[in-house]
Formats: sequence, structure tokens, C-alpha cells
Amino acid sequence: MVKRKINDAYGELRTEDAEKIIDESVIICVFGMSIGSTDKMWWSKLVDWLKKNDMRRLIIYTYKKEYRKDAYTIVRSEREILERFRDVSDCGAEVWDQIKTRIYVGVNPEIVNIKLC
Repeated sequence: MVKRKINDAYGELRTEDAEKIIDESVIICVFGMSIGSTDKMWWSKLVDWLKKNDMRRLIIYTYKKEYRKDAYTIVRSEREILERFRDVSDCGAEVWDQIKTRIYVGVNPEIVNIKLC
């Protein structure tokens, strides 16, 4: 709710431009967005986007402090992120069953690993 107001203040079409980019995409990677109420509109938008085409894929990159890369922790962390996404987007069970296999989670990925010094 707050973030949408900020987007609207920065530019009248900022939210609409972002929605257009989402609608025209086949793969979306989310990085640095909270899975909480302030970004709820975007998570709901991504559920709708996934529902419209079986070829679409969503990749959620997240960060967890003190994360261990053992099999149990990986599976548990991915499940927790998926459950939070499902809950915050108010995704019903039938829709969730349709889209969940097309959502991937990366915990503490090294996609941005730049040494500045």
C-alpha cells in the first residue's frame, strides 16, 4: 500500500509501466522484494500473471541470515518462502496447485557477487 503510493508520487505511469513489463514477460526474477503486505499487490499480480500462461516461470531470490546449505535447510527454506508467497497473494488452493510447479526459489544466491575493493 505504501510502496504503490510512492510509485504514484514518482511518476503517474510508473506502476502501469511495471505491470506492462510483467504482462509481456515469460520469466520473472524477483530480487529484493519483501514477501509481505507492502508488496502484496505485486505478489497478487504475479499469481494472475502465472495463471494466464503455462509457459511462464517465476524465480524468487531471497536472503536468509545464517543460512546453511544442507539438504534439510534448503528444502525447509524453499517451502517457507513458497508458503509466504501463497499466503500474501491470497492464492486459493486450486490456483496454487496450477502454478506452484512453475515457481522457483533461490536462497542466498550469488547472483550479485561483486567485490568493489
